[in-house]
Amino acid sequence: MSCLTRLNHKYIIKLREIIDDPSSERVYLVMDFCDGGTLKEKLEETESGLPETQVKRYFRCLLSALHYCHEVWNIAHRDIKPENIMLKSQTDEEIFLCDFGCSEFFQPKSDRLSKATKGTYLFMAPEIFKTGVSEKVVKGR
Repeated sequence: MSCLTRLNHKYIIKLREIIDDPSSERVYLVMDFCDGGTLKEKLEETESGLPETQVKRYFRCLLSALHYCHEVWNIAHRDIKPENIMLKSQTDEEIFLCDFGCSEFFQPKSDRLSKATKGTYLFMAPEIFKTGVSEKVVKGR
């Protein structure tokens, strides 16, 4: 949540307010409403896939958001997948990167994040699973 509070980019979901309800021991995050659902849902609705022009547009939006996270704030999202990409509306071509629950600040010019692997295994980079590295991932070293 600390990462998301700093971000202000047109392709990253905006955190509008944080409501801490001590009576229920819950925290509520108020964000922009996206009635287009997730990219995963959109992909599941079509058998033939999305048109190439639309895919390119989504990809440019996603790269712009990631560039902003990495270059401006030194934030690694660490869980990029279709479920974490929201569509503003069914007809709009804008997407928003969301769910920064696994995100983390990193040191520039360092190829190390925290020692704990975070995110969704099916969407992780293949080098995470190299011999020796995967054993550390499983054991949390």
